[in-house]
Amino acid sequence: MNRNELNGEIDLLIIKKIDGTINSEEDLVLNDYFDNNLKEKIKLEDYQLISQKASDIKIKQNRTPDQRWRHLELSINRKEKQKKSKALIIQSLSIAASILVFIVVYSYSNKELTLTAKKGEIVRHTLPDNSSVILNSESNLTYKESLFSNTRQVTIEGEVFFKVEKRRKSFVVNSDYAQIKVLGTQFNIRNRDSKVKISCLEGTVSVLNSNIPESSIVLKDAQTTHFDSKSKPVNPFSTNQSEINGWTEGIIVFDRTPILEVFNELMRTYNISITTNNIGIDITYNGEFRNQAINEILETITLSLDLKLIKIDENNYKIE
Repeated sequence: MNRNELNGEIDLLIIKKIDGTINSEEDLVLNDYFDNNLKEKIKLEDYQLISQKASDIKIKQNRTPDQRWRHLELSINRKEKQKKSKALIIQSLSIAASILVFIVVYSYSNKELTLTAKKGEIVRHTLPDNSSVILNSESNLTYKESLFSNTRQVTIEGEVFFKVEKRRKSFVVNSDYAQIKVLGTQFNIRNRDSKVKISCLEGTVSVLNSNIPESSIVLKDAQTTHFDSKSKPVNPFSTNQSEINGWTEGIIVFDRTPILEVFNELMRTYNISITTNNIGIDITYNGEFRNQAINEILETITLSLDLKLIKIDENNYKIE
């Protein structure tokens, strides 16, 4: 690491120490640095002084980083004029310029945007690189807005369908222990009930269980894999389109799905409550429903499995 890189790293650790986000390992690195560079320790004292002054100044959150800095600069200038000479003001503002701008930009660049689809909702969104995402009910997608063009990384919970714009830099999706890398493709990832299922509709998708080194496999058109936290992705197998992204068009497909998972999916999709009584957990269900009312779906399922359906009200059902 050259001198400029080292100085930049130390500045970052000082900022994290001031705002309370530094971890124990980073704190140890910073202390070791100051033990070997006693003259440099004044940096921390200067940073803390300016940070304390900045904390007394109210800044509107809807302003841009440049606008926030100008406001900070003017406010500190006014305060210092009451106490110090012109020369000392210039010196203080010089320190502030190197620190506060860094704080503002650092905070801005680490700002995360989170998309959420609640029960009974489907959310569509276009990412900064023009890739599109569709979130199924009870799902989240998070990314760092200002850094996305460089990182092309997102984190998801639940189920999301991606249509990724082809670029030279890989597009990366993280979901617990699953990591997916693509260049340009369409694929679906579902992370529910401690299991991950990934299906490639078009293109090529690299899938890895980050808990297991050398577990990477590649999916191609109309292929699927699944795994849990302790297993490698299974060998790719063929899947039809409606199983991959049918849910984005109101199509629900169950393929040997455990019955309790079937009911959980229906509760998410239709924002209803289903209670069960004395239903075998080993029962599975096969079926496909296309934009049908929940009453029709539940009647079809319970009839085929010889179960009793009780409708309590419009949003509550009991099955036994």
